[in-house]
Amino acid sequence: MSTVGSTVDKQHDLHGRIASAFVNTKKLGADKLNKFTLDARIKTLEANWTRFQNNHERLVGALTDEVRQLAYFTDNLYSTCEEDYFASTSSILQLRESLVPAQNGNGADDSVARSSSSRSLPKICLPKFTGNYHEWPAFCDLFDSMVGSNSDINAVEKLHYLRSQVSGDASRLIANIAITKENFARAWTALTSRYENKRLLVNSYLNRLFELKPLTQATCTDLKNLLATVKESLGALESLGVPVQQWDVLMVYFVARKLDPKILEAWELHLGESTELANFSQLELFLESRLRTLEAVGSRNSSSKVAAGQKPASKPKASARALAAVATNSTCSFCSSAHYIASCPDFATKSVVDRHDFVLRKSLCFNCLGAHRLNDCRSVKRCRRCKKQHHTLLHREAASPSPQTNAAIQNNASVSPPGTNAGSVAFAHLASSHVTKSTPPVLLATVRVRLLSDANPSLVVRVLLN
Repeated sequence: MSTVGSTVDKQHDLHGRIASAFVNTKKLGADKLNKFTLDARIKTLEANWTRFQNNHERLVGALTDEVRQLAYFTDNLYSTCEEDYFASTSSILQLRESLVPAQNGNGADDSVARSSSSRSLPKICLPKFTGNYHEWPAFCDLFDSMVGSNSDINAVEKLHYLRSQVSGDASRLIANIAITKENFARAWTALTSRYENKRLLVNSYLNRLFELKPLTQATCTDLKNLLATVKESLGALESLGVPVQQWDVLMVYFVARKLDPKILEAWELHLGESTELANFSQLELFLESRLRTLEAVGSRNSSSKVAAGQKPASKPKASARALAAVATNSTCSFCSSAHYIASCPDFATKSVVDRHDFVLRKSLCFNCLGAHRLNDCRSVKRCRRCKKQHHTLLHREAASPSPQTNAAIQNNASVSPPGTNAGSVAFAHLASSHVTKSTPPVLLATVRVRLLSDANPSLVVRVLLN
């Protein structure tokens, strides 16, 4: 923020210099006023305006909500400074013109000079010409119509307008030309000689066409840009005398290759069973119709999203948590492929017992098959067959276990003295739960082991053998 503040301070200082440039110039006195002094003042004024523009671009690049509230932006200092720059430049240029002695020396010219110095330079909004060839025809026609052929603007003012409306390579081309009434024609000739090159202009428009990238999806913005670029380029080429009317077959093929699969399919359906060659006008009408459809659908989807956002979202939150819990492991725990284990075809081919044993072996959740314990499962889903807390892939049909099995389970589960290791108790509980739920009855392999604890020197217990 400190850097932004210092830049804003510089902007206020530059604005003060630009606004007071003409007032300070008049303070020099008649003996010090000459065209060389005024030329130097104009160059300094242009340099200050360039610095102001560069600082403004840096401020815009660092724009945040906090910066947007500064008086620099709320008071629109940029527009104010721009007006002061035009006024100061105009006044100094007119003063310079009045210092040049009239060629015929009559009083009529003096009155014209005095009236010229009393008026303000009109503000003319023109597009910037950056030096791109495809921008030149439009800029040339507009500038010549509004400035070049305007008899109310003198040659010095025309040159000032020209220099302020070009940038990049075009600006460097006329940067060293001094601001005099004789040099406007020289600067204009330099630009027209460089950019009124028919061959390079045609190449520029063709480059715009061939640099178009294929659409990846059917969006309204991308399709609109594609159609606009093609139509603008073809129109410019036609104005240069290129026979684009004979390009129908080529342009239909070219533009169709830039369409995404959905729009291309719709275009083929639009043609139907016709075996005749389509012309570009047909494709243009089809794409404009498609644009209207996309705009209508887009506005409807936006309205639907806004309406959906106003509904209570208590249940979706639970579903989102469940999905997040399930989707934490995107790699299959069974085959290591890029899918969830519940969607694994190899896992589905296994028997329920094998699937059950695999989940136990990998310490997966019995409810959602995720990589966490059952107690930590946030999924609200249950078995689709019995509605109990286990996955449908682990469901076993209910069957009554044999009395012997229940007795063995109860005996084994009850043998856990107070001092028994907690891990042994947890394992015994897990095995007991596993056997209780297992159907049909199976013969369990057990083994007698000696268990050490803090309460007793040793204890003989029977455990399941896995």
